[in-house]
Amino acid sequence: MNCKFKKSVLFYALFLVTLIACNSSEFEDSTSNDGGRNYIHLVEGQYQIFKYDTIFYKSAKRDTFSGYIKKEIGEEFVDNAGNKTNKLFVYWKRKIQDPFKLHRVETIKIEGDRLIESDDGLNFIKLAFPLSKNRKWFGNSLFDNSDDIIELVYGESIETITKNSNWQYLVEDIDIPIEINSLSFEKVLVINQVNDTTSISTRYVNEYYAENIGLIRKRMIILNKNNNTESTLLMDAEKGYVMNLEIIEFN
Repeated sequence: MNCKFKKSVLFYALFLVTLIACNSSEFEDSTSNDGGRNYIHLVEGQYQIFKYDTIFYKSAKRDTFSGYIKKEIGEEFVDNAGNKTNKLFVYWKRKIQDPFKLHRVETIKIEGDRLIESDDGLNFIKLAFPLSKNRKWFGNSLFDNSDDIIELVYGESIETITKNSNWQYLVEDIDIPIEINSLSFEKVLVINQVNDTTSISTRYVNEYYAENIGLIRKRMIILNKNNNTESTLLMDAEKGYVMNLEIIEFN
């Protein structure tokens, strides 16, 4: 199988953006206003600032990295297919007192019933409309078979994101209130991208979106171990990472 390697697991783990392609669905009556489009706010100058904490695993070794990310909507342009598209500026810094540095420029657009956002050469359909509780779709269906993501963690490769059917995205909840870092959000959308655990591996990704803001929280667990023991992966994982990303500021 041909695979695409990402050499900087730190950056890629932080900037992953998801929810891909509407293929199948199950609905309840709890459909959000405007089919869920109220969870999008593509206005030039809009930004979110996040704090992240990532734990990297290698055998018995554990390393923790923390820092800050800022995502800001840029100017609108028309892409080659004639779709209105916005630039998306992604900034990074290690300490709160440091200035943000531009890491890369991505794109984000609404194309028909999908919100498509690029990330490091891949296009992800972040949301597929209309959104309602229990709706499902195959998350990575825009990937070519060669686009399975293999990252390097302490020099060892680990497959993190694939096109396979385990990545079937699910609307776990919609229009619920939550609080993050003393910030209150009245309407929040909860998306599970993957929840696939065996005795030797875990792939779990959840994202939270707030009305008129966008992403406010993300949790990723990408862990492997070599033996089929009864111990938990979080205790005895031999490679991978756990990443938490939470909003601290927005406009």
